[in-house]
Amino acid sequence: MKKIITSILMIIFAVCLLTGCAAKRSLTITLDDSCKDAEAFVTVYDKNGKDMGGGNVMSNGPLMVSVNDGTYTIKVTEITGDGYEIPEPAEVTVKGDTQYKIVLTEKVSVTEETAAKPDDEIPGTIEAYEPGPEETEEAETQIEEIPERGEVLFDEKEKAYADIIDLHKKAIAENWDMGQYSEHDMSFLFGYCKSEEEVGFDLMYFDDSKYPMLLMGTILGDDFSDMMIMDGYYLHEDGQMDHVFTSGERYRHYWMPDESGPQLIAYEGSSSASTGYNYYYIVDNGKLKCVQGIVFDYDADPENPYYQVYEDNFSIEGGEPVSEEYAREITEAYTKQYRKVPYRPISDGYDFLAE
Repeated sequence: MKKIITSILMIIFAVCLLTGCAAKRSLTITLDDSCKDAEAFVTVYDKNGKDMGGGNVMSNGPLMVSVNDGTYTIKVTEITGDGYEIPEPAEVTVKGDTQYKIVLTEKVSVTEETAAKPDDEIPGTIEAYEPGPEETEEAETQIEEIPERGEVLFDEKEKAYADIIDLHKKAIAENWDMGQYSEHDMSFLFGYCKSEEEVGFDLMYFDDSKYPMLLMGTILGDDFSDMMIMDGYYLHEDGQMDHVFTSGERYRHYWMPDESGPQLIAYEGSSSASTGYNYYYIVDNGKLKCVQGIVFDYDADPENPYYQVYEDNFSIEGGEPVSEEYAREITEAYTKQYRKVPYRPISDGYDFLAE
């Protein structure tokens, strides 16, 4: 009997070696910040030429592909945006979660002057991105400059944010129920909060806007609710404020910091047991812009219910079918990046600064 068990274990081990049972890695592909008007369509191939996945990559929107450790080829097949060369395919080595940045080179006209330079760099290269000492020091400086609690300063236009915080104070004082929060276009989940210490806010930049976003959430000591962003607000330079999103029990938003690129907002939602939506966004001028998504829709396609999409239209339209394993690998890779927003309670107050 022991020999039989040993033989079975050896067979399973051999199958794992042959079929690639190794832990999956996250290969995150980004586009250099200098290519702000460009968008590249990228495909990743393994050493046998197998298509491992792909999609659109923008300077402010990464692409994540789930792979094993090994050597892969990244191929750019199309670029939208004038004046850029399509780079040659590049070979990259994945050892653990890996990030790669695509650097595009502008097209140049062939003249005698340029042709006479044998040492010119090859247009369009793909190279690994690692933050340098200056970037690290800059990030540390930014962290140090975050205001201490109780020292939040608003200028005249940001008074709209102060009004939101004051409305939450009013809601607590009057003991609003969930319906009242909904009537005031606020997440009804704040109905669980019974004191100002249980309602939190934070200011955070998601794009190059003059003003940070206002994020509202709970401080209940419960990870299900405290991990979420309940409401997100965006203030334009002209003083107009947008309520960008709100969360509920079946439509949740999360924060994903990104050291190598823009911060992301994740969305998890479902309308029934047969549908599920996972979208990943950047914030662009007060709007959520989808960079990647996984949709599960059993009713639309029982045989292939998982689709990879790049638009948040809550359907599989325009998506590409993927396996359940691939879908789970992508969503789990993103989920690992969720972080709890460092909310400060509204009871700390703020200082209003009129300039």
